[in-house]
Amino acid sequence: MKEIYDIVIIGGGTNGLSIASYLGKCGLSVCICEDRCECGGGAENTEPIPGVNIDPHATYLYGGAAPAFEQLELHKFGFRMVYMNGAAGGITSDGKCYLISPEHRDETIASMRKFSQKDADMFEMLYDIGDDVDPNKIIVEILRSIYWTPPPPSHIKLGPDELPWSKVFKEYLPGLYDDEWNKMSVLDIADVLVESEPLKVGLAMGSWYNGPHPSWKGCGIPGIACNLLLYYSHGTPRGGMHSYAHSLVRCALYHGAKIYTNSRVEEIIVEDGEAKGVILADDAHAKNKRIYASKAVLSNTHVMQTFLDLIPSRELDRDFVERVKGLNLKGGSLFVLSLVTSEMPKYIGGADELFSDGRWPTVVAIPADGREQMLNQERDVYALNTHPTSMDSMITGLCSHDVFDRTRCYNDELYLFSPIYIQVPPPEYHRDGPEAVNR
Repeated sequence: MKEIYDIVIIGGGTNGLSIASYLGKCGLSVCICEDRCECGGGAENTEPIPGVNIDPHATYLYGGAAPAFEQLELHKFGFRMVYMNGAAGGITSDGKCYLISPEHRDETIASMRKFSQKDADMFEMLYDIGDDVDPNKIIVEILRSIYWTPPPPSHIKLGPDELPWSKVFKEYLPGLYDDEWNKMSVLDIADVLVESEPLKVGLAMGSWYNGPHPSWKGCGIPGIACNLLLYYSHGTPRGGMHSYAHSLVRCALYHGAKIYTNSRVEEIIVEDGEAKGVILADDAHAKNKRIYASKAVLSNTHVMQTFLDLIPSRELDRDFVERVKGLNLKGGSLFVLSLVTSEMPKYIGGADELFSDGRWPTVVAIPADGREQMLNQERDVYALNTHPTSMDSMITGLCSHDVFDRTRCYNDELYLFSPIYIQVPPPEYHRDGPEAVNR
């Protein structure tokens, strides 16, 4: 008996689950085929030692401003957040530090004043901009204009003043924003916005670790917005990232999706130039090895794997295949370290006092001296193809969000710091599987 759905989705990561939830809510029949034994993709957890629960991959919920949380009502499916009392911080080698916290206006402004009066004045202006409107509403509008606004059709070209984010910036930040930002890098915009090098480093590293490289021209606005994504949420799902995936699984099932795990897709069925379904591997858990789609097949897996492995080469133009082969998906990579300690870390200088009383930033950049260290790190990672070799080329991100969520570490006498981030050489892609192997 044929198994036919409106939509077949390859891959049960958070993207595939979200799409399935939306389409199911719209009344379409949906089937997800997931290779692994459970869904969630990079939103997973592991327990390396009993009672300690870490995120080996995704660790922050950058999508807090996304409309999906309201539209899919994920709170009804068990989604809960743990929020921190500080979004970010930075410490220099000589012990000077700053805090950026939505909840602690005066402490943030005072910490900026130690570096620059101009930067303190700018933050004071940003805190007070919401006299007539909630500052969080402004952040949501900015983020949705950048990340959650569908692009116009390809034949429609928008001028700088017609871009969705330009309109939002000009309404709420008329004294700061300029259309030239669309051509700038993160460092270019940082040079316009702030005076102190440590704060510029914080903005640049927030972009590099979460999005575009801070030196890429034309990527400044989405790069700066990466910091806003963290600033708006400054929290993680209670119980770990996999609890977020669980809520999406429940949501997709509630809206009628069928989910097959242990069901690797071996081939996408193509007829007359259209995707008509999938063929599963012989060892797939699903009973039927052919599952058909009456409307569309959506691939939520690696772009090279989709076009070079899953679609028969006879169905694709040779020129297109060569272009796919030429894609450079190496990018950067992060070394992730999780620490279990018997006490909270102690910082030099005034950071211990600034970060006390629960004001632990979600992430602390150490050391946040200046861009030279960041550029040295870029040299080691990309030019010399090695891990950072000295303190002159190493800026780490210490993440302390897990100390606010005791479900991550059940021993009350221990503290979990997960993760500590360090930029490392990019991975290689292998055709026989998208494995990340450091050079």
